[in-house]
Amino acid sequence: MGTNRKMCVGASTMSGDSSPDGVVLLSEQDGRWQVTGSSLPGKKIEDLVPLPDGSLYCGVPHDGVYASSDGGAHWDKLLEVDVRALTALPTEPATIYAATEPVALYRSQDAGDSWEELEALRQIPEEIQSQWFFPGEDSQEGHVKNINANPNDLKHIVLGIDHGGIVRTRDGGLTWEDLSAGIEYLDIHVVNRDPIQEELLYATTARGFYRSEHGGHDWILSQEGITRDFFHDFVVRTGTATSLFLSTANGSPPSWIREGGAKSAIYRSEDGARSWQQLTGGLPPSLEPMVWGLVGDPIDEARLYAAIGNAVWQSVNRGDNWDRIYEGPAALRTLCVSA
Repeated sequence: MGTNRKMCVGASTMSGDSSPDGVVLLSEQDGRWQVTGSSLPGKKIEDLVPLPDGSLYCGVPHDGVYASSDGGAHWDKLLEVDVRALTALPTEPATIYAATEPVALYRSQDAGDSWEELEALRQIPEEIQSQWFFPGEDSQEGHVKNINANPNDLKHIVLGIDHGGIVRTRDGGLTWEDLSAGIEYLDIHVVNRDPIQEELLYATTARGFYRSEHGGHDWILSQEGITRDFFHDFVVRTGTATSLFLSTANGSPPSWIREGGAKSAIYRSEDGARSWQQLTGGLPPSLEPMVWGLVGDPIDEARLYAAIGNAVWQSVNRGDNWDRIYEGPAALRTLCVSA
């Protein structure tokens, strides 16, 4: 008997776009994906986090944190903040972290019934906080883009700040240290750790892919084989060697208003980010929309899913070949899959 997977896809259109936002629900049966419903109409979805018990958490910017106990059909609002990143711990399912704009981190240890701010994050020295801004014509505050919690040490949390750098706590938020030294441009998108080597970290920025073999110190660029210069989501998978899958584009988003759009691509590394190869099986060699969402399957290391424009693509063979499994009316920002 095959596994009946569930998928939630979050739409988040750009300003001025009239396409519908919200969550689309899909289910896989006999190898085929079907739309089973939708929810949170009109909400711009930034993050979706599943837990093994079937519960889901959702982050809506300028709004708050939502939870669902029925696979995404219905949602309850848990926290009213300008949330930009979420994570929940499979080993401690009642513990949830929500990060915001301006930079702040909140924690719930009772599945969202109550929350506390980890206030020491706001006490980081001013010379570090002065980097926490979002570049553009209008001055904006920076926000936490990514939360990475160490599954083997729940007090060890790393935050990626867009724009602002990387900070870490090893004591559950009582104290924080800056890990940004060595990263040229502090527009951080994702920070993740190697599943085998705990002190090996990876990070994407708007201008580079980095690896650190010393827990966030001594960052080095690791881009051999990549012909793009904008880096966003990436997935770390185990195997005979750590494999990584990375979404990229040519130039930052303002430059995508051109013929060819983002000119995005997906790359794979089979040697821990030391070298990369572009994946083109079933995909155009240069994609016009950006690959915003990229996730791995919860039970099959060979399966991957990508949100590209208004469609979801699936690979069942570690990115060698891709097939489109869903196409909708709205631009897709994030997705999650549960078994």
